Amino acid sequence: MSARQFYQPDLVDRISKILEDTGLEPQWLELEVTESVFADIDNAAAILQEIRNLGVHTSIDDFGTGYSSFSYIKNLPIDTLKIDASFIRDIHRNKESHAIVKAILTIAQTLNLSVIAEGVEIPEQLAVLNEDGCGQGQGFLFSKPLSSQDFEKYLKELQRF
Repeated sequence: MSARQFYQPDLVDRISKILEDTGLEPQWLELEVTESVFADIDNAAAILQEIRNLGVHTSIDDFGTGYSSFSYIKNLPIDTLKIDASFIRDIHRNKESHAIVKAILTIAQTLNLSVIAEGVEIPEQLAVLNEDGCGQGQGFLFSKPLSSQDFEKYLKELQRF
């Protein structure tokens, strides 16, 4: 969600209604927020807590590229950090990118947060991430973006193995 979407006055009510209408259990929903929502940290924390109270998970998308601050990470009710693809792109050949990702992984582990690496495109990137303890990733190495119908087919094919 962008900051504009996040700060809609009826956001939590809308999420609750969607969960009710779809019958989706809240623990299966994870909302991504961009770091720009943290420009108003106090208000963001209150909204995130309301979302958490519903049982919905939240993640910070493109972590490390915007309003990154370690103070908000430790105080906000978030579940997951998504490491921006700009750090993953050259992680296998750039010691600075690798060091940043390792630092994010260490902080996340200490704060009991999940981490997803965005933009994993080649096996070499995945190997470095696995070596550093990052167990989740997204990117073209795994799959191109899929429609809901194609994703359902993809999951059914995986079940056959």
